[in-house]
Amino acid sequence: MYSLIRSSKNVLLNGNKFVIYPSYKSFKFSTLSALNSSKGLILGFNSNLEFSNGSDSNPFPISSKSAACIVDELKTRDLKGKIGDCHIHYEKSDSGSISRQIAVVGLGNTSDSLQEQNENIRTAVGTGVKSLKANNVDSVDIEIMGNPSSAAEGAYLGIYKFDACKSSASDKIK
Repeated sequence: MYSLIRSSKNVLLNGNKFVIYPSYKSFKFSTLSALNSSKGLILGFNSNLEFSNGSDSNPFPISSKSAACIVDELKTRDLKGKIGDCHIHYEKSDSGSISRQIAVVGLGNTSDSLQEQNENIRTAVGTGVKSLKANNVDSVDIEIMGNPSSAAEGAYLGIYKFDACKSSASDKIK
């Protein structure tokens, strides 16, 4: 188990990747994928348009064709790898259907201090999770981008929704 804030049972570290299992009713992350499930992947890129761990050493392999296509799309959209930059790439299978959605998120400058890099990872992963959630992705793999705890915190905070004060349907005045 891998501890994350107060929810150590929700995060499982498996080699170089981790999986988040929140208990929210409206959104679920899991490694179990049904036949109809949509898959997602979050990759980081820096200001030099390089993937954070390189596409070859990434535990979630993407083809060199997909990597080249992603870099071309980033250049076309004029994304520089700044914090908050996010681009969704739709990876297609041989049959032409979308096999997974890849959220490519900006990590900022590589020359930032370690503390700033950790915060950049949190922000980037949170941005990627929100983008994939908006596209109805139900299974997400996340590259740890050099710091698994920062990536886990960013993912958890990206799906967090405060609704403790929200009234239920039966409490509303008619």
